[in-house]
Amino acid sequence: MTQQKNVQPIRDQQQLEDMKWALKRHCSERDYILFVLGCETGLRVGDLLKLSTKQILTLKQTKQDSSGQGRQNAKNPRHVYRELL
Repeated sequence: MTQQKNVQPIRDQQQLEDMKWALKRHCSERDYILFVLGCETGLRVGDLLKLSTKQILTLKQTKQDSSGQGRQNAKNPRHVYRELL
């Protein structure tokens, strides 16, 4: 029987920056982009891997369009990303 692991999010900003730096320096650009996209959207790895280039470009455009509306009117980013999956 496998033991269930206790996985917690990284809450310290410095640890996030260190992880980004390490991924940029020692891993592929793909890994770095997936890490940052996962942190920004809250999507799970399986959901991130299903995204196509077209979906990511649509997300980028959606984010740019909603950035001028103010935070109270913008949709929750995770909901926007879920709609595209």
